[in-house]
Amino acid sequence: MSVSLKKRKGLFVCPSIPVRFTQPDDRPQDFVQFSLYIARTLTLTAAESEELQRTAQLPTLNHFLIWLAGRMIRMETKIDAVQPPDIQFIIPSGLSAKIEEKSVRVFLDTTIGGYKTRPKDKLISLLKSNRSWGLTRQVEESTNAMKTIGKKINQRFTHHRNDAKDKIAASFGSWDDDSKTFTGPSKNIYDLTKDVMTAVGGKSFSMEITLPLVTRVALMRYVYDRQLKKTLNGKVASDFWDLVDTKLKKIREEKGSDKAKISEAFGKLLKADRKTWGTITAEELQQLPLTAITVDEMEG
Repeated sequence: MSVSLKKRKGLFVCPSIPVRFTQPDDRPQDFVQFSLYIARTLTLTAAESEELQRTAQLPTLNHFLIWLAGRMIRMETKIDAVQPPDIQFIIPSGLSAKIEEKSVRVFLDTTIGGYKTRPKDKLISLLKSNRSWGLTRQVEESTNAMKTIGKKINQRFTHHRNDAKDKIAASFGSWDDDSKTFTGPSKNIYDLTKDVMTAVGGKSFSMEITLPLVTRVALMRYVYDRQLKKTLNGKVASDFWDLVDTKLKKIREEKGSDKAKISEAFGKLLKADRKTWGTITAEELQQLPLTAITVDEMEG
């Protein structure tokens, strides 16, 4: 039996076979009933069932699509929030040892321009220049690894600053609350420099004391003494090292980076320190090396 097909509005229909088109039953109450059925089937909570019923009553498909998009965005946000953290980078023992060692030498390098941010930058630059110490290019390209390394470096320099600051505080003698002054013996600048060097580097650390290092410690004590006159309690505020950096910057700017003028400015600080806190003869000073030892020149 052959059946002829006719095309009607883009559809092929058979005229000899009756076709019945029916509209789906999309009455709102039917969708709500269906949502209740789904809620029971999935064992949703009462709150979740109510939300599903509200969704069933959305007037158009576009309303539903917008609602669905919002739910997906919210779900993505929650998934991002519960993502496991990056695997913690463990600093190799060799690199860790170099950070310990070189952080001391950077701190005692009198060519650095400050003690808060510059030591970290200097040490990282030094590690990059010596890849065999452990800071390989692969490690450098890892944000997580560099964050861990940067944290350790910051901790080491914070420790060094605190150790140096404690020795400077002790160099004035004993604080007397009644007179608001220090009493007892103070330390001369050479002995204070040795104390700072030992406190920062440890008892086994050895490095030649130079005139630039002595004058740098004299500047630290000068700033400390100025702050003591303001606090009148034998202590200085937490911004001590910021003030040290500010003083260093001021000297550089006022002297126009002229080495002779900068040396003269430090010489005046050293002369005042010797007069106030303990004598060290000119002959003893002349025996000290005049050239600063940079971290690149230090042994190790």
